[in-house]
Amino acid sequence: MEMEHYAEQLRQIWQCLLDFGMAHEDYAVAIMQEMAKDRRMKQIAKERRNDEGQATEKQIAYLRMLGVESDDDMTKTEASELIDQVVARKARAK
Repeated sequence: MEMEHYAEQLRQIWQCLLDFGMAHEDYAVAIMQEMAKDRRMKQIAKERRNDEGQATEKQIAYLRMLGVESDDDMTKTEASELIDQVVARKARAK
């Protein structure tokens, strides 16, 4: 099914290129490659949004440097939000 989808996309791109008088195989291939990059970037962004693993060692170390003892069960998102809060609080205190 996926191959049929890509073949249909290529056909549509080719038709658009014909309509604009720019029908050239290299153009169609380049457009398909850019579309593939866009799909991959969306997939990567989605995976990153869904990555709720434990906070990284760097996040924990930075929190300690800021004077905050962190929870071992803290997620990456929680650590990031806590870092933002502490940095903002310290900036206001200056």
